[in-house]
Amino acid sequence: MTISQETRYLARGLYVRDRFTFEEVSDRMGVPVGTLKNWSKEEDWPGRRHTLLRENLDAKEQLQELRRKLILQAVSTLDPQKIWPALKLEGMLNPATEIKEAQVDRPRIFLEDLEFIGAVLKEINPEGLKVLAGSFAIIVERFKERHAEAA
Repeated sequence: MTISQETRYLARGLYVRDRFTFEEVSDRMGVPVGTLKNWSKEEDWPGRRHTLLRENLDAKEQLQELRRKLILQAVSTLDPQKIWPALKLEGMLNPATEIKEAQVDRPRIFLEDLEFIGAVLKEINPEGLKVLAGSFAIIVERFKERHAEAA
């Protein structure tokens, strides 16, 4: 019985990366346990598994150290440019604590801007204010059309 290199590669991945036992790999791949153990000896599967586990542990430790440093830096400076990366990393590590992007209240901002424009026009050009008032319904309708997808 000839077994393809792809099958061997997949079996090695199940044992090394996914930490399956030889029996579990055998059941899943249909390869005899003895064959798997021979491959394991030839390619040092236990050593590869140990190396991968060590690398994953090192990466987790480094990520935790980065997290600690970012939080300390954010707290010590209270600089939003330092706080934002700490919050984003925290959200990636703990999705339940992720800070959601603020929702923009476009209609409120639009009305506030119009009030501001109206106050300035009243002060510097009362005739301009009349033009704005006469066109207000058209401006509002076009604003709604422009931002219909965001609503």
